[in-house]
Amino acid sequence: MAVKILVVGDAHVPDRVESIHAAVLDKLDSMKPFDYVLITGDLINEDTLKQLIGFGRAKYVVKGNMDYLELPDKEVIRIGEIKIGLMHGHQIKHRGDPRELREVAVNLRVNILISGHTHVPMIQRGAINLLNPGSITGAWSGAGNREPPSFLALELTEGIANIDLYQLIKNEIKLTKHESIPINLANIYPSTYFTENMRTDSSP
Repeated sequence: MAVKILVVGDAHVPDRVESIHAAVLDKLDSMKPFDYVLITGDLINEDTLKQLIGFGRAKYVVKGNMDYLELPDKEVIRIGEIKIGLMHGHQIKHRGDPRELREVAVNLRVNILISGHTHVPMIQRGAINLLNPGSITGAWSGAGNREPPSFLALELTEGIANIDLYQLIKNEIKLTKHESIPINLANIYPSTYFTENMRTDSSP
């Protein structure tokens, strides 16, 4: 049976944006219920948290660097044989750096690592898959960039992750990217992972 997952984050309500756009909420309402809602943090207020977790059954939320809510720093969610890591992303030295994110994933021993913080959507496949839903409100980031409001919808089935990126374009929600990614279900250990999969990142 397929498992439906909603991934959202970086709302920054009300410090940078007044609210989540009505078209985004209408789209999520039409897609619910999700089996899981995963939130990458920087919600800012509790009302936004309650609004977003209402779209699913199981909810996992981590704390962003701008949150005052009492939330965990990281989460590891096991769905069948797949392990998903969830973090905001401010914990690494270089914002959104794939190598540093994969180091976190290896330490957490997860197949997929979901982070936010950059406000830039990302679907990056590999031995460890990296996902970022972007900002659900399109709020500006600390780096000064601003992207359209966005979120990810995942469907997990038989070792495959079907991932859809939705963005608000001219007041309409558009499916702007789709990826079907096989999930590596083998255990991930730092020594073997970095030896076999990250040689291209090393200095000659």
